[in-house]
Amino acid sequence: MKKATLTAAALLAAGLTTGIGTAQAQLMNAADDRRTIQGGIGAGITLPLGDFGKGYDTGYHLTLQGTFRPGYVSYIPFAVQGDLMYHNFGGSSFNILNTTYKGSDINLVALIAAGKFTLPVSAVSLEALVGGGLYYFSYSDAEVPNFVTGGTQKISIDSKLTGGFNGGVKAQLNFITAAKIFVEARYHYVLIGDGISMLPITVGVAF
Repeated sequence: MKKATLTAAALLAAGLTTGIGTAQAQLMNAADDRRTIQGGIGAGITLPLGDFGKGYDTGYHLTLQGTFRPGYVSYIPFAVQGDLMYHNFGGSSFNILNTTYKGSDINLVALIAAGKFTLPVSAVSLEALVGGGLYYFSYSDAEVPNFVTGGTQKISIDSKLTGGFNGGVKAQLNFITAAKIFVEARYHYVLIGDGISMLPITVGVAF
C-alpha cells in the first residue's frame, strides 16, 4: 500500500512537472511570436464621407502593413502598426446645359502609424487602432465650364502634403498559422481645407 502511494505521488509529480514545462514552453513560444514583425497586404473600397462624398465617387485602395508587437512573458496586448496606403477617387461628373463636366480625380498616398490594442487571442482576434500620419494628395486636371467660349476648360490643382488622424477596428482569423485573413475598417480625418473624412474597408492577409 505504501509502495503504491509513493508510486502514485511520483507519477503525479512527474505529470505536474511535464504540464508546467509544456505551459512555460507554450507561453515562451507565444511571446517569441509576438516579438516578431508581422507583415500584411490588403485592398478594398474607400468611402468618401460628408461633403467629400458629394464631390467624389467611392474609391479603392491598396495597403502594405507592418506590425511590431513587443514580446514579454506576461502578455501585453499592445502593438504598433504602420501602413503605406494608396487611394484613388474618381471625381463626380455633373451636367450643365446638356454638357457633361468632370471633377478632378484624386491620388492619395498615406503613411500612417497606429497603436493597436488586442483582445485575448482566440479563433478570431479583435483589435482597436488609434493613430495618425501624413497624407499626400495629387490631382488630375478638372474639366469645368468655360462660359466665355461655351465649352470646357481644364484647370490644375496643386499637390498637397498634410496630416491627419485615424481610428478603427480590425478582426483577424487565426485558423491558419502561415497566413491570417483580416478585415479592417478605419475612419480617417485629414487636415486639408475644412477637413475631409473617409472610411477605407480593407480585406487582406497577414503573414
